[in-house]
Amino acid sequence: LHVPAVGPQVAVIGSVNSPAVFELKGEESVADLLRMAGGLAPVANREQAAVVGLGRNAPARAVELSQAARLKLQAGEVLRIHNVSELNLPALAGARRIRVEGEVKRPGDYVLPAQATLRDAVAAAGGITPQAYLFGSEFNRESVRLTQQDAYDRSLRELEAEFTRAAVTRRERLGPPGEQSNPAQPLIHARIIERLRQVQPTGRIVLQLQPDATELPAIPLEDGDRLLVPSRSASVHVYGSVFNTGSFLYQPGTKLGDYLKQAGGATRNADSGEVFVLRADGSVVSARQAESGWWRQGLQTLPALPGDTVFMPEELDKIRWSTALKDWAQIVSQFGLGAVALKNLTQ
Repeated sequence: LHVPAVGPQVAVIGSVNSPAVFELKGEESVADLLRMAGGLAPVANREQAAVVGLGRNAPARAVELSQAARLKLQAGEVLRIHNVSELNLPALAGARRIRVEGEVKRPGDYVLPAQATLRDAVAAAGGITPQAYLFGSEFNRESVRLTQQDAYDRSLRELEAEFTRAAVTRRERLGPPGEQSNPAQPLIHARIIERLRQVQPTGRIVLQLQPDATELPAIPLEDGDRLLVPSRSASVHVYGSVFNTGSFLYQPGTKLGDYLKQAGGATRNADSGEVFVLRADGSVVSARQAESGWWRQGLQTLPALPGDTVFMPEELDKIRWSTALKDWAQIVSQFGLGAVALKNLTQ
């Protein structure tokens, strides 16, 4: 008579009718384990649970019970079902919840100790994959988004007020409508405001990494943070007042001007002096910076990077931007607007 050794095991504890340790046969989902544990107790939290791995310092991973039929546990993991009085799971003072997505080995929601950092979050998700492009990581924070949104709304109100004052001043200077007035000017102003209202700040924090970075900074986490680690982009995007907007295959050693040429160059209505590039890390380099900063050869001779978005603004005749909204490059950098927002501004 041969009694084989026990196979891989997992535990289900907390607010279930029969907490126990179960042996896995290889096909069981979280929904199956909950049925084996007698189902959820009447006071159980039916929305979220926590999965804890092996090791004393293993982080808790938040899971949605609505996805229980598709979730599986690994050997040694513990599924804890909390009751409705423990909605702030786990019961750790100041715990931080963060969502880690993209090119990591175990994407998902994690609950980490109060002193945890962004680097700890990546480690909890199993580290990055070989395809990860850390330079392009998008780190969003809700408190930053709220601050950006408040400043953005205030700036738009100031811009509308400035356009109104400019229209009144123009009427007073020109007198009755005549050949010197521009009846299309109010429509241009309205179009600018409408475009700006269609985009929203994202709360993105620029991590200031080098393009070949292999590690994220140890930034302390806040509850609700979100990290997206993308794969390396194979293209450079060109939007705005060019003849052929779109995405072009990235080639090492190319300059930003090469992609503007592929897009057909600037149109007659373009404002070439205000062209800028939005990098994959969320930073912005404008033509003004390129001409006066460390790279004095101009923006178009700046080396291109994977995921760059080049934006050629329209010429807005005689429009004096407010202090808060000086130019498109400042709007994008100050309020954390991304490449999708830039694309929407051109439509």
